[in-house]
Amino acid sequence: LMEFAEENPESHITILRPAEIMGPGADNYLIRAFMSRLFFSSRVTNPNFQFVHEDDVAKIIHQFIREPTSSGIFNVAGDGVVSYQRLARLFDKHPIKLPSPIAHTITKFIKRFGASQGNFPSGALDFIKHPTILDTQKLQEYCGFRFFYTSEESLMTYVKSR
Repeated sequence: LMEFAEENPESHITILRPAEIMGPGADNYLIRAFMSRLFFSSRVTNPNFQFVHEDDVAKIIHQFIREPTSSGIFNVAGDGVVSYQRLARLFDKHPIKLPSPIAHTITKFIKRFGASQGNFPSGALDFIKHPTILDTQKLQEYCGFRFFYTSEESLMTYVKSR
């Protein structure tokens, strides 16, 4: 991609890196992890998560297609964060607090024997333990984009749709 950009300087190359996309139509491995019967939690952490609403993502893509004036890599996430404990309450879950190695072993066992309610990769546990928090200042400054939904509002549109 970088080679193409160098050979075609008149082109605008944009990479959008979204947080987990939420909304009434959302279906991703993180939701499947939250919907699983077994809801694991680290014994010592309460990590924060960011989300972006599917409508905001569509608007950003539309803006870049309609006005391709900014090239670069842009983070895409609604303002604010949602804590793991808040997620558990919203999904009416009672996290099972285990050390990570034990939670990974149980998850692999469940997946191997087909007893898993949701199909999510074992790496989802690492993401849940150490989620990525994105800085969207560049997107807002360079493109003037303002998110309609916060991270929590994005998540709540999914929760309310169920």
